[in-house]
Amino acid sequence: ALKRAMRDSLMAQARERRMSSASGRSQASGPSTSTSACSPILRPSSPIAPQPKRMPQSQSFDRYKESPPLQPSRPLRRASSGLSIGKQPSKHAQIPEVRALQERVQMCLVVDDVASIRKLLSNRLQRLHPDMDVRTAVNGEEGLGMMKCESFDIVITDVVMPVMSGPQMVAGLRRWEAESTARRTPVVGMSANTSVQDVQAFLEQGMDGYMDKPVPSSAQELCTLLLTAIEKGDT
Repeated sequence: ALKRAMRDSLMAQARERRMSSASGRSQASGPSTSTSACSPILRPSSPIAPQPKRMPQSQSFDRYKESPPLQPSRPLRRASSGLSIGKQPSKHAQIPEVRALQERVQMCLVVDDVASIRKLLSNRLQRLHPDMDVRTAVNGEEGLGMMKCESFDIVITDVVMPVMSGPQMVAGLRRWEAESTARRTPVVGMSANTSVQDVQAFLEQGMDGYMDKPVPSSAQELCTLLLTAIEKGDT
């Protein structure tokens, strides 16, 4: 009986030691963080950007149709500068000779074989008289044909030209006027190299005036020369 009691005591002490050893290991390891193999792993998801709301195709086109037209951010240059649309009055309108030319001349014919001279003289006349209708011809033959079809208040022609010269054109014009009883058309000749005898010959051949090239720079002088030829043609 003594031996049995000693054996039971030793066995009880051994169990206590095993239990205390197991309890110490569980406290050292801490709570288990292992997850089950079958449990899903949750990961943080990125935020989903909101999708734009789509409108029906017909509604999207209607939005552009109904939108008001764009307005300019600033007024147009022409409006801001105060310019009016149309021809501007001549700055020489206060000169009596210029006003007289504006009253007497509505249609003018410039005959010259040099394009730059035709353009220069046309621009000069229209600056003096913005409403003047200025026509041009490249030689005497073309100019004579235009004068037979339309009535001009004044004709300015070069003297030396190909095909038909200025004096030949004037001679043909005067014959046609005499035959058709048409109104006499005032003609002013112009040239760069002429003598006094040449000018006198041009006047005898039917011209009503003459001026040297280049065209007079003075508005008063040019208008006076043209008005004198017009007065001579009326007599």
